[in-house]
Amino acid sequence: MPAAELTQTTLTVMGGNEQFVFRIPSPFDQIKHGVRQREIIRRTDPTAAAEMDGLDQTTVFLTRCLATFEVFLVSTTAAWPYSEGPDRKPVIDSSKFPPESITTVMEVAQGFETALDSFFVSRLGDGKPAGTENMESQPDHP
Repeated sequence: MPAAELTQTTLTVMGGNEQFVFRIPSPFDQIKHGVRQREIIRRTDPTAAAEMDGLDQTTVFLTRCLATFEVFLVSTTAAWPYSEGPDRKPVIDSSKFPPESITTVMEVAQGFETALDSFFVSRLGDGKPAGTENMESQPDHP
């Protein structure tokens, strides 16, 4: 594996003509992503238990995609994910995404998850069972 891949910290996904750069998540980031999904449900309905049980698949998927943008997006050439935060600095607040961005959000977030899966699979080894290397070097005994 090339050294550059060992130190890689981001993945880039194209959405239309725009580039989206996402952080490769640590285990802590993965937890934060799950928590953010629940926060998005609470922001939508403060009386909800913030559980995914009972929600339709589209809502669960869209919530996951919005959380992906809020937690993992590092930068993008698109302007629409950014809004002005409390200190007047740009923030990513999915509640302020324009309605026409929904398809891009879902496609790009899914593209990120696919790229992330490939990133992790590429580090699993050669795909052979662990004992194969040893067995190949040993002669068969009757």
